[in-house]
Amino acid sequence: MSFTGREYIIEAIARGGRDFGIRVPITSLTNTTAVCAVLALGEPQGTYERQYMTRLEGADPAVRDRQVSAFDGTTGTFTQAGATYSADTTATNEYLWISEFPPNIVLRALQQTIQNLRYVDTGHIPTYKGSRYWLRQADWPWITDRSKVLRVAKRNSPQLTRNRYMQKWGTVSTGGVLTPPDSWTLSGVSATVLRIAQATSNLRKGAYVARLTRSTNNCTLGQVMGTLPSGADLSGTSGESLVGETVTAVLVCSTTQASFADVRILCDNSAVATSSTHTGGGEPEELTASATVPAGTKYLELQIRGTGADASVDIHECYLIRGAISDAVRRDEYPEQDLQPRWYDGNPLSFEVGNYGLGSQLVIETSRPYPGFDPTRLLAGNADGDSSDAPLVPVSVGMMARVFEAMKNQDPKFAALALEWMPRAQVLARDHALATLSATGGVNIPRPQNLAGARRLAR
Repeated sequence: MSFTGREYIIEAIARGGRDFGIRVPITSLTNTTAVCAVLALGEPQGTYERQYMTRLEGADPAVRDRQVSAFDGTTGTFTQAGATYSADTTATNEYLWISEFPPNIVLRALQQTIQNLRYVDTGHIPTYKGSRYWLRQADWPWITDRSKVLRVAKRNSPQLTRNRYMQKWGTVSTGGVLTPPDSWTLSGVSATVLRIAQATSNLRKGAYVARLTRSTNNCTLGQVMGTLPSGADLSGTSGESLVGETVTAVLVCSTTQASFADVRILCDNSAVATSSTHTGGGEPEELTASATVPAGTKYLELQIRGTGADASVDIHECYLIRGAISDAVRRDEYPEQDLQPRWYDGNPLSFEVGNYGLGSQLVIETSRPYPGFDPTRLLAGNADGDSSDAPLVPVSVGMMARVFEAMKNQDPKFAALALEWMPRAQVLARDHALATLSATGGVNIPRPQNLAGARRLAR
């Protein structure tokens, strides 16, 4: 479930009461005033002067934040002496948030809280005829030490690629949306790939699909992997690389445009196999393509294409496997065996496990921070409608506690409020981290360094 920047702030106002300001409906607007008739209570003229008036529902971010220069308690009229509201003087379904907090402090607190909260991320590494694996920063940038790794396991899945179900989205674009899905690269001028809730009629694994949209130019969504594990040779004679092996690409997708979407396999940028195209019937269809990896191949690419027409395809799952497709691969319900790796500190972090050869996967569960909002959009007031997957209550309480902490030198009351709310925020962050651990089966036992890492999640 996702929440907007606006929703986090509104939740904080509801929980903090007047300590975090008041939020009241706007009756009418002019270029320099906002009338809130519910506050026509005869309060003293200076009651809200020099406080901040924020329009979270405003149609234009240029009208979001102003400072109160005068307040008329007989009519509930707030006057501001900043730039005029000329860009938007329509008050329909709008509320005014009155608080003592500079907007940039609130927004920075929101960003910091989201990025400090963690959840359990599950990733996969295909095994090879070797025992040492590296958690590269390009793939696992949040792993700074071994305490961030909660669990390592093995499963007998022949899957070679990552993020099969398009459920992992950790990159926020400058437009404020999550794109592209983790481990995938979008190509094609004007093309987009967005996370979309699955239609209930086509519901499959996971809550989302990746919607790839072509605009004027053909587009692709691709994932590249090497064929050459440590110590293997390109000829394939050693039996330690994917050279000479059969690989199969699988795409499950739905679209209403016939002859538009397919999947293909590329070896060193040359296509070696392409599936048939989706029929355009609107229902999920499985498309497959198989090839034998030629000698000398250094890289394989799994590539989804949208060609010919300006249309969209919803990608339910896409993956590359060693061997042929089977119902066991489709079900993807392989049992997992917990491992106790030997760790090697360094950059990147690495570990050793058994030599399992080709044809299985390592499961890597890690403590990953939620992505924040795009910082430029956030501080410009453009992120009120942008969404985050971070949980509503821990974020709203944590944000409020950080605002009080930032303001504690301005007024002793904020120091007292920080002391009251910060422990609540820490408990909520800890409970959220532990809840996500429980949902995935928890950490390996015994793993003292990882148990310590789990405790640090709430920091």
